[in-house]
Amino acid sequence: MLTSAARLHLVKALGTPVTNLRLSREHVKKALKPLVQGYFQQGGMQLQVTCISKANMLDALKNPQKHENLIVRIGGYSEYFNRLTPELKQTVIDRTEF
Repeated sequence: MLTSAARLHLVKALGTPVTNLRLSREHVKKALKPLVQGYFQQGGMQLQVTCISKANMLDALKNPQKHENLIVRIGGYSEYFNRLTPELKQTVIDRTEF
């Protein structure tokens, strides 16, 4: 997927195209560095990585004091999860895992 995204002809693209990548925690240590390096070496421009499980997100919803430093990406900006409205929190949770 990253190879395909890096090869897109972006001359006509508006702004900087963003590629979203989701990794489970067990793959972060082994896979994240080579994936990111390979993507940018091939010409990739921006990569957003998610490596938190839906279970962790649900725990953050129930126990916000345990997750005060959790930052999420929403519509082009980053924000602390605890500062989001309940609707936006649910949106983030819904898109965390398929």
